[in-house]
Amino acid sequence: MGSMKHKIIVIASVMLLLVAGTVYARGLIVLSQTELQLAAKIDSTVVSKVGIINATTFDQDYRVTSNADWVKPDHAEGKLLVKQPAELKLTCSTKGMEPGMHVAQVYVNEVTDDPSGGASATLNVSMKVYESDPRLEFVPRSAYLGLGQILTIMVLNPSEIDLNVEVVPKDPWLFVYPNALEIPSRSMRVLLVRTSPTAIMAGSFPTSISIKGSGIEANYPVVVNVESGLTFNPGEIITKEGQIVVTNNLKRKVVIEASQAIGLEIDSKPFVLQPKAKKIYNFKLLENHPSEITFMFRGALADTQNIPIKK
Repeated sequence: MGSMKHKIIVIASVMLLLVAGTVYARGLIVLSQTELQLAAKIDSTVVSKVGIINATTFDQDYRVTSNADWVKPDHAEGKLLVKQPAELKLTCSTKGMEPGMHVAQVYVNEVTDDPSGGASATLNVSMKVYESDPRLEFVPRSAYLGLGQILTIMVLNPSEIDLNVEVVPKDPWLFVYPNALEIPSRSMRVLLVRTSPTAIMAGSFPTSISIKGSGIEANYPVVVNVESGLTFNPGEIITKEGQIVVTNNLKRKVVIEASQAIGLEIDSKPFVLQPKAKKIYNFKLLENHPSEITFMFRGALADTQNIPIKK
């Protein structure tokens, strides 16, 4: 009887220990970024997205709160699945806000029965509110470049806010450095623009550089003048027949060839043009002639050059 009583006491003590010592699986919530820096004009709205990551091996329920009325999450609660990040969209409104810097926090907390609390993550949000639209100024206002040339452009930010912009050239033969600029308020940064040292065709080619970010969308105009290294006289055809004098201005020989076309009579045999030498082409325009006479090169700065025919 005494032995049975001892067993009952031991079992009861073990059960009490298990109930009192409940172990809770600890969650872990990670945000794709811990700081969000924004800037907006008064009475405007900015929408940003942040990733919520489940860093455990089990699903987690979570709750989202904000300590400022101007930061509104798109949902108040959700479930984080294993290996499936969730997206949190934040709508930030500057309506009625004073110009200047404003800060807020967004909290993502695990929903748990653990009396010591669950996992949590905090996003710090800063909003600089300004009165006028951001803008950029450029010196010079546009660029004119030749083959392989480099131009330094001063990019000025006269705005009330710091600007972060991406710089992307429109065409692959135009290069910029750097590809992104951080320009503090009322400050200046330098942008280098360079053209390719070679070209397919001689002529004047307009292009641009796209500058976007922080509410800025600007296109900086660039014109690239491509010379073949050869000159043509005349530079435009105004008669039905005549001569074109081609001069090689380079210090090397160039192989030149006139492109044959319907309605055009011209010597189309390749010709080796020595440095500083000239070549005379006799031409005649017939019915249905082309709108230009094309010359092709090997060894020049460009591969082709077109001589327009005036109608």
